[in-house]
Amino acid sequence: MGRKWQGNLLIARQNVDDLHERAALDMHAALASAHYAACRARWQRPAVTAPDDRCPGCCAGPVRPDIVWFDESYYHLQEIWVALRAAVLIVPTGASETVFPVAAFTQKAARFGVACFERNAEASAVASGFHGIRLGPAS
Repeated sequence: MGRKWQGNLLIARQNVDDLHERAALDMHAALASAHYAACRARWQRPAVTAPDDRCPGCCAGPVRPDIVWFDESYYHLQEIWVALRAAVLIVPTGASETVFPVAAFTQKAARFGVACFERNAEASAVASGFHGIRLGPAS
């Protein structure tokens, strides 16, 4: 779908794997990067890591995978809200639409007058809120 669309396209994802590398905004970050919260540094993680690896920016403390954990703020939320307000169409794909903040994207977009179509293996619990649904594989 993205290859055929002639307008602006923003793909935001919440998976941490590399299945959709065209995603412009990784809300949960990515397994391939590392993070040190104290200085807010993020970088490409080496293939092999050790528990005593230190932040290359400040060398102060141990690093962790660059993944948003429970009770942490998602990345890029402000950019996503701005894009939703300007959108003409959103197509949540493979999402349960019950996990927030992603579930709120569709609700808010619908209030902005954006056409919302669900693309999923099975209808979500909130499928009635969509203008249309296409069930089956996303590929």
